[in-house]
Amino acid sequence: MRVEERDCLIVMLAATAGSTDAWSYFGLGHVFIANMTGNTVLLGAALSLGKAVGVLRPAVAIVCYVCGVFLGTALLETVFAPRAWTASPQKEEVWPQKISWLLGMESVLLIAGAIVWAVYGGGIAGVRHALVALAAVALGLQSAAMQSLKLPGIVTTYITGTWTTLVAGLSRLVTGKRRVDTPNALLRMQAAVLVSYCASAAFSGLLFRRWTPAMGVLPAAAVTVAALYGLSGKPGRVKAVSAKV
Repeated sequence: MRVEERDCLIVMLAATAGSTDAWSYFGLGHVFIANMTGNTVLLGAALSLGKAVGVLRPAVAIVCYVCGVFLGTALLETVFAPRAWTASPQKEEVWPQKISWLLGMESVLLIAGAIVWAVYGGGIAGVRHALVALAAVALGLQSAAMQSLKLPGIVTTYITGTWTTLVAGLSRLVTGKRRVDTPNALLRMQAAVLVSYCASAAFSGLLFRRWTPAMGVLPAAAVTVAALYGLSGKPGRVKAVSAKV
């Protein structure tokens, strides 16, 4: 796999996160799935107001997201980790196969969520909570996968970090103080992730208004394509990038 192909897959994962967040916000009770900052604020506000229902949704999202990250990281380091992972310490894989296997698990969860949403919608409280839990575990797996890629400043779920590193990189570029580990290509990728996240959220909002049962299709389809494409190709190798300032 080439670096350009990897970047396209990352943009697709950003679309997965953006559309899932929009799906959960519009259809699952104004809660977020990938945005744990927002959920933490919602949880704190609900606690201050003493509203049990308001506490439950963000609490479920946070707990299940944490479980997804924990499970994903454990699987990457054990079950999905190839024995030859450390055989070539001078080089690293562009897209390790273990990432695709983890994304495959995420796709199964989101496909299941999309089917449940299409059949039952979000009118039943128990179904809403189950969908929040399912999607939060799925996005937790994706966050673990992205962290394993170790691409500085590029994250497909907690977008605040991507905004911060992009603007900081642009500032260094303008002032002539650019770091060697933030080349122009990396800045373009950060911008692409943000655009993909926002555009997918906007499209999901339109689906909610025009074709509500199909809201779960976009995130499920995006991550499924990314997982299958990753599994079908060779991971490729690139030289390790220096992290010196």
